[in-house]
Amino acid sequence: GLDNAHTTYGVVYNDDSDWILSGRVEVFGQAAAPGQGLHAGAGVSVFYGDAGSDDVLGIGLSGNLRYVFPQANRFALTGQLILAPDITSFMDSDGYVDWSVQGEYELTREAHLFVGYRDIEVDVDTGPDVDFESGIYAGVSINF
Repeated sequence: GLDNAHTTYGVVYNDDSDWILSGRVEVFGQAAAPGQGLHAGAGVSVFYGDAGSDDVLGIGLSGNLRYVFPQANRFALTGQLILAPDITSFMDSDGYVDWSVQGEYELTREAHLFVGYRDIEVDVDTGPDVDFESGIYAGVSINF
């Protein structure tokens, strides 16, 4: 929800049988005057997985911006960025970048439909960077 802390958990699996488990804790609230529609969040993210033939583990910082259109408050645009530099990446990983942009439609206060674009890239010790996943996605977010 807005104006508080929340957690997010996820699993991403790709066509190459690579996988990443992730968890994130963020504080989220208004970033502008009330009624302006801009909200921001910052937090910490942890990831673990298998990218190529490499085991990856890291801790990243996350940032999140969400703009709710004041004239049509059921519609919103969201951007998210998670960065884990070399110093907070372990095992075979040298870094991690996960970014996305998405449009949302609020069905109810607790359920949102969304469609967006996401790119996940993992830097590894043993070879070239792994473009883990990039593409369009859609889904439903349920908050409780």
